[in-house]
Amino acid sequence: MAGAGEDDFHKVLRAHKIVSLQQLLAHVHRDFHARILKVNLAQVKHRGQLRWVYEAKIMTPEGNVLELEYDAKSLELLELEGEHGRQGHDHDDG
Repeated sequence: MAGAGEDDFHKVLRAHKIVSLQQLLAHVHRDFHARILKVNLAQVKHRGQLRWVYEAKIMTPEGNVLELEYDAKSLELLELEGEHGRQGHDHDDG
């Protein structure tokens, strides 16, 4: 997984290849009512295609720590890992 620097983030944001960080934070808060601990932007291979993904670590009101992966353009939840198990893992390694 290749991480993105600040320059990469602004470049893909300006090109409308991803939604803003503020949109992601609002989406996560709406769905999980959670405290955001960390967010990364990375490019990953998913279903044979390279795509931008937001990786978020959150803490739920119950104190559970979850790791989420969202498609950075559509905010589709691709993966959820944590206290409640794994769902939706569909990454390719090659």
